[in-house]
Amino acid sequence: MESFFPFVEWLNKIGVAGLIIAVLWGLLAILSKKIRTAYGMYLYGLSYLLGITNWLLCAFVLHDIWGALGLIVGILFLGVGVVPLCLIALMIHGQWLLWGSIIFSLILIFGSRFLGATIIGKKEEPHT
Repeated sequence: MESFFPFVEWLNKIGVAGLIIAVLWGLLAILSKKIRTAYGMYLYGLSYLLGITNWLLCAFVLHDIWGALGLIVGILFLGVGVVPLCLIALMIHGQWLLWGSIIFSLILIFGSRFLGATIIGKKEEPHT
């Protein structure tokens, strides 16, 4: 299990770099209407990278706290149950800092997905 942690750290670094690029590109997208759709697609795609990273982190934490049984139960809930079970395990064990960082990560994931979809779906009205 230890051998996967460098992979998660690598994904985390890519996610942080992606967020930095998103902020800088977002500043340009405010100024230029031509790149807004591409920016929306970038944000939408970035949300999936952040989601994979968050899911893997939760899977490792859940396995560390509740073992293989906790991880299997989480995966049996269509794979999505890993994150909620991880949050429950962290609350039971009083690891509030990690719990808060996962909640913040979920806000970033769904916020970037919603914002990206909104930007992609927004049609510019022609000026008459």
